[in-house]
Amino acid sequence: MIDPKRLEQIAQYAEGLLGSDGIRDLEAALRNDAELRYTFLEYLNLDAALTASAALPESEGVLPLSTANSRSENAALPRKGIRRSHARYVAAAAVLAMIALGSWIFLSRQSHDANVSSVLVTVLSADDAELEGQSEPLAPGQRLMLAQFRLKKGSLELQIPNDVKLELHGPLAAVFEQPSRLRLAHGELAAEVGERGKGFTVVTDAGEIVDLGTRFGVMARENGSTEVMVFAGEVQVKPSSVKEGQSKWTLTEGDALRIAPNQPPSRLASVSVKEVSAEPTPDGPIVGQVTDNVKAVDFYRFYGVVPGGMTEGASVYTMRSFAKWHPLRGEKFPEELRGADLIQTFHLARQETDLRITVQLNRPAKIYVMLDTRVPVPQWLKKEFIDTGMKLRGGPWDRRPMTRGIPWDADGKIFVTYTVWRREVFQAGPVELGPPQMPGQTTNGAMYGIAVKKL
Repeated sequence: MIDPKRLEQIAQYAEGLLGSDGIRDLEAALRNDAELRYTFLEYLNLDAALTASAALPESEGVLPLSTANSRSENAALPRKGIRRSHARYVAAAAVLAMIALGSWIFLSRQSHDANVSSVLVTVLSADDAELEGQSEPLAPGQRLMLAQFRLKKGSLELQIPNDVKLELHGPLAAVFEQPSRLRLAHGELAAEVGERGKGFTVVTDAGEIVDLGTRFGVMARENGSTEVMVFAGEVQVKPSSVKEGQSKWTLTEGDALRIAPNQPPSRLASVSVKEVSAEPTPDGPIVGQVTDNVKAVDFYRFYGVVPGGMTEGASVYTMRSFAKWHPLRGEKFPEELRGADLIQTFHLARQETDLRITVQLNRPAKIYVMLDTRVPVPQWLKKEFIDTGMKLRGGPWDRRPMTRGIPWDADGKIFVTYTVWRREVFQAGPVELGPPQMPGQTTNGAMYGIAVKKL
């Protein structure tokens, strides 16, 4: 599995023939590849033993012939210098092996003292990713030994041994303090934690985020603040400095929180969400921040903004993320909507009568509101929007009070049907949307959806 060129480098190093540039290149490779380090030490030890064996009388040989042969045939390592008889080379090779081994032990101890732990990771995907100290392009299936590392640009998805997947977005700097504890200096990551990985912790200057079995995201900013958002399951947030009151917050699916040193935690109302299917517009997202008029204490629901994310299979809500947008059965997804910036609302607000949602537009745009066909059309929607005649489905849902009366489709699934309303806005700035239901209504319908497309 080791690159033959690396083996040749190791052989030249063992014989003192590797120049300074080659030594620096080999050192960088050893830092990033645990398997190569193992091979390096094995080679030096074996080479020293073979040399010692060759220097002794035949009756005192320490290795059987089959071992020497296996070195040549299986490992394909150069055999130059193996039969030297002078003890000086034997001593040099042995000392070299001990120096190499001692160096790694010393580095391991230093890492431990500095709360740094080397972790063997597997690359799952790499999108224009540039990892500092890694000269060759990263590829799926590649294994790396990471401790303190810097992702200069791009995106990198890693599998770490304790059932945790990490999606890193550069620029990012981080260090593994333990295999289950990552300190994020700055940058953005998303973590998907399996059953065996519960307790995985991300540490920033602002506090700790402890996983309780979930998918969550963390953004550590260089000003010291940290943003935490939960896409599934729950996490526990422990701010580093809380003057009084509670010392930790539990966030569940659809919650987002901002923490900062010497400041109380606050709701993060709008989160930029990355989805595989999204195709952001070349000139940047159309939607800026999304806010509302909710002032309740301990309310942390967020609106997910997915640039270019309106397409079949995209999540309708930040809560109930299993509900996806689909065309009507037997029809195609409306081209007019495809590629719009998607705003994922939270389903919890579906019966609110005084909610106001403000969408900040970065440029003139068309705003679309997808309304449950069972819900009476609110006055604000009738007044400011037109019915496009387009329809979408959202789901599938299980049987629950909200879906009462909706028949199973031919595949035995339940979908909510939405009408699509459109408004054209001719200048950048804030646009306010009203509540899903008007005062006095008690319809048990779904929360509306939102999409925005360049005008």
